[in-house]
Amino acid sequence: MSNLDDSTPNPPALLIGRLDLPQLTALLLRENGIHEGLYELSVEFGLAVGTFGLSGLPAAPGVLSTIAAVALRRSAEPNPLSVDAATANPRPQAAPARRRAAAKPT
Repeated sequence: MSNLDDSTPNPPALLIGRLDLPQLTALLLRENGIHEGLYELSVEFGLAVGTFGLSGLPAAPGVLSTIAAVALRRSAEPNPLSVDAATANPRPQAAPARRRAAAKPT
């Protein structure tokens, strides 16, 4: 149940299209036109260390983590997070050649 109503000036973004890791991997395979091989998602993290103080608490050492990028990485063997590109993004089938109708005599 939402606590937002029409009077909320700037409602927060709503969650749309949640993907798990294999689904995101399959989406990237399709987007990049990859049709064969095993792939898994690779996530590049950015880390920063420093002293952070939360409201009402004393400052303490901490770590800030960000997601810098996501990419596809080829996988040598199947594993729980690998996706087979041939299954997720099969090659398009060539359209069968159409047979031309014989010309009608005039």
